[in-house]
Amino acid sequence: MLILLPGLKRTGPVLGGVALAKNIDKNKCEIIVGCLGKSCTAYSSVENDLKQSGIRIEWFNMPGWFGLFKMKQVINFITNEGIDIVNSYGLRPDLINAKTGTGCVSVSSDFFNPISLANLSPLQNPSNI
Repeated sequence: MLILLPGLKRTGPVLGGVALAKNIDKNKCEIIVGCLGKSCTAYSSVENDLKQSGIRIEWFNMPGWFGLFKMKQVINFITNEGIDIVNSYGLRPDLINAKTGTGCVSVSSDFFNPISLANLSPLQNPSNI
């Protein structure tokens, strides 16, 4: 299982992904936390927490919106590692998760779910703009 995060900055979505990673039985499922950003000392407390829990961290070095041009890097990682579940938190990770096309189970924070978009009012639905 790949938990795809924008980085390891101590924010709500990231902490949710970290909590999930730490509480899944590692004997039943291999957990990899994938970070789109770059590793830096500001993230060291969350990174150390994951490492102490025996969770592998993969840095994709794809910061900001221009990092999305390197989406193929994540798709290749999913394919090469045999990942069967991708769980994403945040706008950029959700976008990559929605566009992987790898056939794995995709679980996201629901931003790109067509059913969720259909339930928005016309003013809220980005497809109406």
